[in-house]
Amino acid sequence: MTQREAAEILGVSVEAIRKRIKRGTLPSEKGEDGRRYVFLDAAPDVHSESQAESGSTAPLVDVLRDEIAHLRRESERKDAIIMSLSQSNAELSRTIRAIEAPTEAREAPTEATEQPGRVEPQASVEGAQEGAEHRSWWQRWFGA
Repeated sequence: MTQREAAEILGVSVEAIRKRIKRGTLPSEKGEDGRRYVFLDAAPDVHSESQAESGSTAPLVDVLRDEIAHLRRESERKDAIIMSLSQSNAELSRTIRAIEAPTEAREAPTEATEQPGRVEPQASVEGAQEGAEHRSWWQRWFGA
């Protein structure tokens, strides 16, 4: 039957039928005429018609159960993505610290050195760098 007919029998909107087809909870097939046809069991059709006449909310409950299942799958997928990104971020932080550790361990010369032909000794390198603190690009970027 067509999507519209299935929606009427189940007492739901055509959009709810489309979503069920998309999630794979409702079997369907595309016909030669290009329309999508839905397969419903014979038993639920009889019950659905009587429920629609009596104003039952059972079809709505089915739709909500389908939506809850879909949302749970999406939530689990997003949790997995977040966990993966967190692990990658931690690994990158360790790598950055390992790369920058040797540069911080170097010591600058502390004594003034004389150069031939100069009257005064050259200024100490440490004194020139006291005001300028060496920070990596990621520390400047993130304000660490």
